[in-house]
Amino acid sequence: MAPHIGLNDVPGYILPALVITVSLYWLWRREMARVPGPRGLPIIGNIPQVAGGGFDQKLQKFRDRYGNIFRLKLGEMTTVFVFGLKNIEEVLLGRDENFAMRPNWLYIPDKVIQKKGLIWTNGDMWQKMRNIMTTTQTSPDSGQHTEKQILAEVEHVFNILSTGSDPERNGIDPNELFGASTFNILSSFIFGQRFDVTESDYSLLRDGIADITERNKSQNPVNMFPSLGACMRRKRDAAIDKENELFAILKKYLTSHENSSNRESPRDVMDTYIQQTEQEKDTDKPNRENNFLRSIIDMYIYGSEMTSSLLLWTVVYLVRYPDVQQRCQQEIDSVVGDRAVTTADNSDSLPYCRAVLREILRISSPAIMTTLHTNTKSSVVGGHAIPERSLVVCDLHNPRIDDTIWDNPLEFQPERFLTKLNEEQERVASLSFGLGPRCCPARKLVDTAHFLYTMNLIRHFRISHHDERAQIPLTSNYKGVSLKPTPFRVVFTPRQPQGSVS
Repeated sequence: MAPHIGLNDVPGYILPALVITVSLYWLWRREMARVPGPRGLPIIGNIPQVAGGGFDQKLQKFRDRYGNIFRLKLGEMTTVFVFGLKNIEEVLLGRDENFAMRPNWLYIPDKVIQKKGLIWTNGDMWQKMRNIMTTTQTSPDSGQHTEKQILAEVEHVFNILSTGSDPERNGIDPNELFGASTFNILSSFIFGQRFDVTESDYSLLRDGIADITERNKSQNPVNMFPSLGACMRRKRDAAIDKENELFAILKKYLTSHENSSNRESPRDVMDTYIQQTEQEKDTDKPNRENNFLRSIIDMYIYGSEMTSSLLLWTVVYLVRYPDVQQRCQQEIDSVVGDRAVTTADNSDSLPYCRAVLREILRISSPAIMTTLHTNTKSSVVGGHAIPERSLVVCDLHNPRIDDTIWDNPLEFQPERFLTKLNEEQERVASLSFGLGPRCCPARKLVDTAHFLYTMNLIRHFRISHHDERAQIPLTSNYKGVSLKPTPFRVVFTPRQPQGSVS
């Protein structure tokens, strides 16, 4: 009979060794699951490591060192940055829409913006605001009216370019011109009308929106150090006063719409808002109205800046690749003749032009990162534990230049979009507008404006670098809203035949 081995027969060091082994394994697993990142200084964290320009390039260096998921501590803000298509989709398209919320408890969204608008609301109010934007874009009456207004804006730009704006042929910087145009395209979508640049409301709105855009950036020091809020009440109150000034201007146009709106067939965002508010009989009209007015400001901040930057990148590539520009012009001439290019008549009949626009959006989209997301419960993404209520930003740029997804991704090749893409490529090609419930609600408007503006512009002009001995640069600046090309000058030379865009 085998002898019975009791607890007293086990060597004394075995049990402590077992406990230590299990504890070390548990600590190792926990450490492996934690999001890695660079060491920071007390209180200020990693701020010195990201200060100055080139924030997007610095993020790439952190990614090279710490992997596809890493964290940066910016004061009291610890932000998790997510790279890699699988990880990005896990965040933006994950089950239960866990990351679909905005961290509107941060100081600026909470104390200044007061959790209003399309960007910083959550829940039912956010759904209502988003629905207004998407419904307006899918309405046939609104679509026709918006397209007509875009063509009118393009004609206005043609008149400027054709009447001696560059008499010495030294070239012009199109940044201000495109900025004013895209602001007016959005104004037509929102109000149903464009502004003349001499109108006081144009200046008040554009300057006011530029001012609060700068004041309310997520990387504002008061977001990183909320305790500073007590010392910055005057600045906070000034920012709130500036928003209220903009609200007063927007309210004036809303009241005018209420008196003349076509309830049955809305033509613009304000018409849609009035129609939906009356149908739903909202009992909290003041709150809904303030959210709506703030949503308009959000559209101007993001929509105008992104569309303007996209048009600038489009000009850069058309100038850098004159053979591509010429092929687009030949396709337009053969299909359209001397008429205007419209989406209704020409969207599907200009496949090469469409491929060029998609390739520009792939290789140099202005959107390189999402706005801040947060999670309602702790999650594991890419093997790393992300605690509840984390600040999360997803990369939108690198999958578009990933050589495991695209052949020669850093080369400008519109022809890649003339053949059928695989499923993964199709998802990545749309990544510029984000994914999931928080993706860009104005995608159709941006696509329409990009197509109409570009096609009619190159239909009427040959665009070249002001110094034909030098190549137009591909360098860029990132200012926290969009990725813009560095300033450049180009010459717009009228070409024949020229048709009316009216």
